[in-house]
Amino acid sequence: MIPNKIYDLSDESLLNSLINNDRKALEEIFNLYWSRLYFYAYKILKGKDICEDIVQEIFIDLWSRKNEINISNLSSYLYTAVNYKILNHFRKDEI
Repeated sequence: MIPNKIYDLSDESLLNSLINNDRKALEEIFNLYWSRLYFYAYKILKGKDICEDIVQEIFIDLWSRKNEINISNLSSYLYTAVNYKILNHFRKDEI
């Protein structure tokens, strides 16, 4: 069976599809980056649940803000977003 749409899995192509409200593009980005982002966060926080929450929030934010943000490098954007979420987590723990 031939898929309905063959995706160019380049970050640029996925971002363009994402901006055009293509949920399949979000799914592809999620599949490409979820585990990498999770393990990156886990190296710092060492907590399964908080790391899952942080990475999930990144993808929710990406979808909800897709038309507001200008992303030139998807990988850098996602890792930077994880860093900010981790910093916010530490700030909340200090209060």
